[in-house]
Amino acid sequence: MISPSKLEYFFKFIRFLVFFKNPKLGFVGRKTRIFKKNKISFGSHLNIGSYCNIDPRFCKSVKFGDRVSIRDYFLLTSYSSKGLPISGSLVVGNNVGFSEKCHIHLRGDISLGNDVIVGPSCTFISENHRFASLDKPFRLQGIDRTG
Repeated sequence: MISPSKLEYFFKFIRFLVFFKNPKLGFVGRKTRIFKKNKISFGSHLNIGSYCNIDPRFCKSVKFGDRVSIRDYFLLTSYSSKGLPISGSLVVGNNVGFSEKCHIHLRGDISLGNDVIVGPSCTFISENHRFASLDKPFRLQGIDRTG
């Protein structure tokens, strides 16, 4: 009889094959959701934890380098609405680690270099509200997608 832990590792490997078709020695955790896989490219040894949500539907592209580790509860979202261009792209270098509960909200471009460690619960948002006029609420003054 196969032990439950061996079965779990087997299913992680199967999930990885289903999501990326071209495995490069990585794993995808339980209940992780990945949308628009055709916009995601990655190097070797990509590991994604459990309960992650990677949703690049409204961005240009997402590129992960070699040896990238994403821990549990990671969130990547992209956003676009009427009148706004499609969101930017994310480029992550080699040897990068994201700790638990990191959030990346792609509105403009975000680039992380090599050998970066992102601590727990860090948030990256590549969008700013304009606030030149003191007479208007800043939410009505528009946005800049320059992060």
